[in-house]
Amino acid sequence: MNNSQRENQWKQWIENNKHKMEHPVNFEVRFVEEILTRIPEINPSYVKAQFPFIDQNGGNRRIDFMILDEQKGIRLAIEIDGLGKMQNPNQSINHDRWNDLLTRQNALLRVLGCMLLRYSNKTWLNESKFVIHEIRSELLKQEFDYSSAVEARERREKEITDKDRKIADFAQAAKDHISSVAAGVSLDVSSAEAERTSIQKELALITKQLLTLSEESNKSRLSESRKIPLIVFVSVLITSATIGFFMQSNSQPELAVSTRYVTPPASDSNTSLGASNVPVTDYLSTTEANRHVGEKTTLCGRIVQIRETDKVTYLNFDKAYPNSTVTAVIWNEYAKNFSGVNQKINRTVCIEGEISSYKGKPQITLRDRAQLITK
Repeated sequence: MNNSQRENQWKQWIENNKHKMEHPVNFEVRFVEEILTRIPEINPSYVKAQFPFIDQNGGNRRIDFMILDEQKGIRLAIEIDGLGKMQNPNQSINHDRWNDLLTRQNALLRVLGCMLLRYSNKTWLNESKFVIHEIRSELLKQEFDYSSAVEARERREKEITDKDRKIADFAQAAKDHISSVAAGVSLDVSSAEAERTSIQKELALITKQLLTLSEESNKSRLSESRKIPLIVFVSVLITSATIGFFMQSNSQPELAVSTRYVTPPASDSNTSLGASNVPVTDYLSTTEANRHVGEKTTLCGRIVQIRETDKVTYLNFDKAYPNSTVTAVIWNEYAKNFSGVNQKINRTVCIEGEISSYKGKPQITLRDRAQLITK
């Protein structure tokens, strides 16, 4: 739209709405001509003069100007007032009018959920550049905030769709694996042992992926229909583990298929990697953290104590302070990401991040919720 077209649009708008803007000295029309027409972000078709609304008492109210552009998320009300409206003939304050003004303003904000800008006639007449700048800034801010919210919602929906697809893919892969395991029951002993090793590795990998997806799905607050593929996947995983156990029991009764850390370790002697028959490298026990300082990895163990100070929260694993095997550190600035962490006391969890050392004790600093995975 060129300047000529825009000017004609405003002239037509003023002509169509001037009966709503009656004023002894024509201030409302002048406000449109001297202020609103000079703001390029305003399309006259989105401006409503003497915009009506209902207050909390069911009364009919009006505001001088309302700019409504739902496609850009813009909801801006503008009111211009002279001091005379609030005065008695002797120039004292008319408190009834003043109270009514505030009541109308509160009703507008509550009912329409919009931003309100108020200007005295003296201000917009003498400081027009300031008024124009303030209105433009508010319009641009509302448009930016709205577009950012829309983009964030679209990204989140895409992430949820991607997670659903991954869950479905994992479920299908597990189903295919069950078929291959069932077909291999008649293999000879050496082939069965090789198959068992493969099964154990795949179960360990799938378990880690399941934990990650489960945590992300919970944070996404998936609907019940979106949770169904996850439930199917869990069932398939359990079935796969059962079949693997059956194969092992046929050839070597003393061995058992297990995925590491499915149940909390009962004591230090049961939590080392050496105690497991499964060659898992995806997780480390919290009791081994000392040997991996400086590495970025995943540690799994039982939270036995949670200590809070003014600035930080400590999650102590396996033993209470000062004998804990490893400590998860949550600074107050990230505490909001770990609401409800106190409920994880005496539960087996996994933490992800770089292992550092403080006074000879290994620790991992947690900043993001995804670093804390509940077993």
